[in-house]
Amino acid sequence: MEQPTTLTVGIPTYNGSAYIREALDSVISQITDDLMHRVDILVSDNASTDGINDIIKMYQASYPVKIEYSRNNTNIGYDRNVDMLFKKASGKYVWLLGDDDVWKEGALLYVLKLLDTYPSIKAVQINFEHYDRKLERLVHYTEISEDSFCHDAETFLRKGKGKYGNLSSLVLSRAAWNAEDLSFGFGLKFIHVYGLMKILLRGDSYIVHEPLVKVRLVPPTYLTDGDSLLGIALDSGTIVHSMKKMGYDPSIIRWLIRDTRRYTFYTIPNAKLVGLKNKSIAARRLIKIHNSPALWLKWLPVIFCPDSIFKHLYPLKKRISSKTRNIERVLKGYLKKTVT
Repeated sequence: MEQPTTLTVGIPTYNGSAYIREALDSVISQITDDLMHRVDILVSDNASTDGINDIIKMYQASYPVKIEYSRNNTNIGYDRNVDMLFKKASGKYVWLLGDDDVWKEGALLYVLKLLDTYPSIKAVQINFEHYDRKLERLVHYTEISEDSFCHDAETFLRKGKGKYGNLSSLVLSRAAWNAEDLSFGFGLKFIHVYGLMKILLRGDSYIVHEPLVKVRLVPPTYLTDGDSLLGIALDSGTIVHSMKKMGYDPSIIRWLIRDTRRYTFYTIPNAKLVGLKNKSIAARRLIKIHNSPALWLKWLPVIFCPDSIFKHLYPLKKRISSKTRNIERVLKGYLKKTVT
C-alpha cells in the first residue's frame, strides 16, 4: 500500500516569477529518490500576471518530483491563498515557503527526522536568517540556543523568541489547521500567525534552533505605499490582541504586544518616507492597539507631520543620532579608562 505523504511544501505566490526558481531549486535539490514518496510541492498562484504558470509547467516537465500547481481565477487575497494550500495539500504537514525564500542545505532531512521522532507535534518553528535581495549578504540572525520540545504555547513562544511571523519558518499540521475557524484572520495578511496561535493551544510543538531557511529581505508585492506598510504592522498587533479570546495568559499577550509595538513604531518612519495618506485612520488604530506615552509624545506627532517636511527632517535626525552615538562611545571609552 502506498505510504501517505509526510510533508507538502506549500508555496503561495503572486507575481513571484523573479525568485520562485530559486525557491523551487532549493527544495527539489533535497528531494532524493528515496524521499519522493514522502514529500511533494504545491504552488498556489493567486491569479498572477507575470507568466509564472509557464515556469511551473517547465519544472513539472523537467523533474520527477511531484509538483502540483493550483491557480486562482481571481486574486483572493494573501490569507485565503495561504489557506488554500492547507485545503489542497496531501501531506500530513505543510511547510510554508515564501516564493522568494530558499532552504539551506540539509533542511529537509532535518525536518523529516524531527517529524518522525515526534509524530504528535502540531507546529514547528524553524529558525532562519535574513539576507539581502541577492541572498549574498547576511543581514540579521537571531540566535536560539537549542532545539526545544514544547508542551504548551507559552513555552513555544518564549523559547522561539517571538520569531514566528515569517511564513517560511512554519511547519504546521494540515489537519490541525483545517479544524480551526480562521475567519477572523482573513484580511490581516498574517493568517499563518493567526492559525499558528490557535494550533499551539491544541497540542505539542517544537522549536528548531538551527537556521534552515534564507529569507530574502524584499517587501511583499502588496506593500506598495506607506498605508499598507504601517497597516500590516498594525495587523500583527490586532492578532496578538485576539489571543485574549483564544484563552492565552495575559502575561504572554503583554510580552508579545511589547514586541509588536517596537516593530510597529519602527515601521512608522518608513511608512512616512514612502507616503502616508490616511493619517487619521492610522492614528486611531495606533491608539487602539498600542496606546502608550511614547505613542502620544513621539509617534503621533510624527504621523501628522506633513510627509514633505518629514522627508527633509528625517535624514537630519539620523545624522544627529549617529553623531550622538559616536560621542557616547567616546565618552564611555574615556570613562572606562579613567575608572581603570
